[in-house]
Amino acid sequence: MEYLAKPLESMPLPLIRSALASVACLAIIPMQDALRLDATHRMNLPGTAQGNWRWRYTWDQVPADLAARLRRMVEMYGRV
Repeated sequence: MEYLAKPLESMPLPLIRSALASVACLAIIPMQDALRLDATHRMNLPGTAQGNWRWRYTWDQVPADLAARLRRMVEMYGRV
């Protein structure tokens, strides 16, 4: 939280902003984070042999303004 300057926004938005603002060539944002889903939507649980890599989103989970919000952020951080 200190590294992220004690953000006022709820997680994972500060982590997404941090990734996009980094000097890294690529910033990969997991769909679960973009959709602001909780831990019950994990794709992989390390140490378990069954049930991994089965998570899928549904269109009803996608907010109408998601594309515009993400577009604003990638433009602001020069990643378009």
